[in-house]
Amino acid sequence: MMDKGTEERNYIMRNDMFQATEIPYAYRRVFQQLSGLSIIRIENNIGHKPIFQNRFVTHQKISHNVNVIETTTSQKLAHEIMGRNFFGIKDGVKHFGIIPSEHQLDLVAEIKYSESRLERCQDTHYLVAVPLLSVLGIHNKVEHRLFFSSECSTFDNELFASNSGDIYSWQLLRKTEVAGSLGMIFTEQQKLLHEDEEIPSARVVVYSIISNFLKTGERLFEKIFVRTSDSCDLGCDNHVCVGLFDAGGLCIECIPDNDDKPDIGLASCIIS
Repeated sequence: MMDKGTEERNYIMRNDMFQATEIPYAYRRVFQQLSGLSIIRIENNIGHKPIFQNRFVTHQKISHNVNVIETTTSQKLAHEIMGRNFFGIKDGVKHFGIIPSEHQLDLVAEIKYSESRLERCQDTHYLVAVPLLSVLGIHNKVEHRLFFSSECSTFDNELFASNSGDIYSWQLLRKTEVAGSLGMIFTEQQKLLHEDEEIPSARVVVYSIISNFLKTGERLFEKIFVRTSDSCDLGCDNHVCVGLFDAGGLCIECIPDNDDKPDIGLASCIIS
């Protein structure tokens, strides 16, 4: 029997496989809505091979009491500066049911970004406490409608999807793509990064997008993809791209590094 306050949602999908020629990113959902299938496109040098694969998924969302977690002076100051662009430890408990250990709380007690840095980034960046949670873990902790047709199930065997990270940490993610990075291949996009910037992992970007939406209703990267630092387990150069977060849900794609379509930018975060 489930504990009080636990909600269970079951999703039963079809299993199928389909191969087709190139499907433009913006039109993938139209195809999915007509077919009733989930689609994940894995590209290689030969062409585009959409693979449809879904499975039975049970989702549990558990409510926890956040009052036992103390907000430090550093966190309070950062919250005051960042305003709605702040997602802290208590927010993670409330929206994801994540209860950090005492050791993890110690790791994020102090925010290493300076006050002046946060003031410069308060409108352009999103300050988020990212827990030890993988892309698949994030997917399993929220309503699956937030992801495009529960397509994360197709990433079960990808290393990036099961990577939970090494440490509970604060991340300062740019809320838009790196300026000028749209429509460029990956090597050219990297040249646009400043010295104090790095490319975030897929799990950081996914957690930031979903957490921001749950707290504010704002959709980051609603009409574009952004490349992350993670690579796909394929035989050619492909980086994990995240985005197109419209009403159809968040998309996660493995896209070749030499793809210069106009809706593919680069994600970035500030190095602490």
